[in-house]
Amino acid sequence: MNVFDRNINFDALMKFSQIIIVTAFLGTSVIFACFTLSALYAQRRSYLFLGGTLMSGLSILLLLSMFNMFYGSVMLFKAHMYLGLLVMCGFVLFDTQLIIEKAEMGDKDYIW
Repeated sequence: MNVFDRNINFDALMKFSQIIIVTAFLGTSVIFACFTLSALYAQRRSYLFLGGTLMSGLSILLLLSMFNMFYGSVMLFKAHMYLGLLVMCGFVLFDTQLIIEKAEMGDKDYIW
């Protein structure tokens, strides 16, 4: 197998069930909607303290992935995956509250 054979083989992708794409999209949408609504209905500035912790978690994820490139542990891969899910859900909470706080302070530029 040479370098040119390692590209995405769409025939192999089509062998998977089509419901996987729909399930992933709906699952992601529900999780995003739930965490966004949680941030919208929470008390003002109640999740803004998470910024430093989330960035530390992101740094840990980077170090874990670099370590696992050389070690190749399945358990470490799963820990990285679930820790990443937790950190990204936290970022949805944090960023939604940050956008709300900036809007209430008068900054109407929602996209930087």
